[in-house]
Amino acid sequence: MAVITNWYTMDNKAGVDLNYVQSSVTITTDPAVPGPRAKLGDRVQGNNGSEWVFCIASATVTQYNCVAISNAYAATNINSTLVASNLYFYGFAQFQSTVANTGDYFWALLKADSGVALRASPSVQANAFVFLSFNGNSGSFTSSVTSNAIMGVQVLASISVSADSPTEARVFTYILPALNMLVAGATV
Repeated sequence: MAVITNWYTMDNKAGVDLNYVQSSVTITTDPAVPGPRAKLGDRVQGNNGSEWVFCIASATVTQYNCVAISNAYAATNINSTLVASNLYFYGFAQFQSTVANTGDYFWALLKADSGVALRASPSVQANAFVFLSFNGNSGSFTSSVTSNAIMGVQVLASISVSADSPTEARVFTYILPALNMLVAGATV
C-alpha cells in the first residue's frame, strides 16, 4: 500500500478533479471559468472506497492536514477550539498543491480504505492511536499524548523523519475527535 496521489471519482460526475485546488483568483479573472466546478456540499464516491465533499477554504489550508468543515462547507485546519464547539465535521486535504488559500475551492476526503496521506509528527507509529497536535501544527497528528484522540483513523506506516511529514493512513469511518478523551495503553 502507498499514499495515493491520483484520486478519482467512481460515480462519473463531470468536471470533478479530487487532486486540484480551484483558485478563487481564476474564478474572478478568467471568463472561461465563471464559477466553482461544483456546488459547495456536493459529495462524490472515489477510488479506494473514498468519499469526498466540495469545500471552500475559510483560511489557508495545508496539504494533508485534517480540516474542520462547517455546515456552510467552509474548511480550515482543525484546532481544539473548533473541535470543542461541536459545530463541524472533519476531513483531510488530499490536494496536490501545497496549500489552498482563503477562498479557494477543493474536495476534502471524508473517508477511504487506505492511501490517505496525513501530516504527522515523527512520534507516530503504525497501528497506534493518533491524537490531534495543537502545538503550532493545527491539523496534524501525533501519538505521543494521551488526550484529544481521533477515532476512525489508522496510521499504516510509522514515521522516521525529524519534522512533520505525510504518512499513509486509512480513514475507515467518519472522523470522530474525542477532545480530552484519555487513552491509556490502547492500540487500534
